[in-house]
Amino acid sequence: MNWLDYSHICAFFAVIVSIMICRLSIVLFISLVTLCRGNLTDRDVETVSSVYLKPSKDRNVSIPVLECKLLVNVPVKFHWQGPHASEESSHYTITSTDSLSVVNFTRVGEHDIGTWTCNVTDEQGNSITKQANLYSSPHVRPLPRSFNLVEGEEVTVECNVYGWPVPNLSWRRGDVSLNGTEDRVTIFNNTLKIVDLKTEDRDDYVCVASSTVSGEQYEETSSTLIRVKDNLAPLWPFLGILAEVIILAVIIVSYECYRRNKKADDEKTL
Repeated sequence: MNWLDYSHICAFFAVIVSIMICRLSIVLFISLVTLCRGNLTDRDVETVSSVYLKPSKDRNVSIPVLECKLLVNVPVKFHWQGPHASEESSHYTITSTDSLSVVNFTRVGEHDIGTWTCNVTDEQGNSITKQANLYSSPHVRPLPRSFNLVEGEEVTVECNVYGWPVPNLSWRRGDVSLNGTEDRVTIFNNTLKIVDLKTEDRDDYVCVASSTVSGEQYEETSSTLIRVKDNLAPLWPFLGILAEVIILAVIIVSYECYRRNKKADDEKTL
């Protein structure tokens, strides 16, 4: 083997060693960057909440979005969890990039309102969970239009409301507030109960839901009319019919007597 063969072998090994040194340098660099960066912290993730206001004649309402932002440049995966884990909703879509994940609502349902969680996980398995709120003005499910009752009965009216934060609920009779300490009136949670009804209890009863969202006060109401009839109310139609029958019988008997008397007078005349 001459010196030329040795030079080729040395060059080959030099190339191999150079490649190994380069790969080792890259691994060491990545490890050093990872070590310097450390684990994900709360400061590396930021969320943005949103507000949903029920559309009305007085305002145009935009569809809300929730955001989860990554403030450092590392590969991560985003995962969102809604306020009701057992509820599936088609009201929203989720789009994610390397550093941002967004919940876009097409419309907002009751089970979409509340606190959402965004979970961010990096390649090392480090995980950070942050919360984002979908705030909402209060919503009241409509009450029945009316209740038709009789004196002495009782009535229970349930008012169901939702929103975030959870709305405060109160009741009014007309324009007068009720606190549940009135005679025969009790209020428990979202339910109004009136016992031993009297005719003077007839009125509009209003459920009022109110809350403060982003510094603004919002209120929504729903009302029902409670009608109270007299105890003898079912008797009046019967008495009316009975009176009509008696009057009709009197008319028939009177006419029949008149006809007979007239016939008798005619026979005497003949």
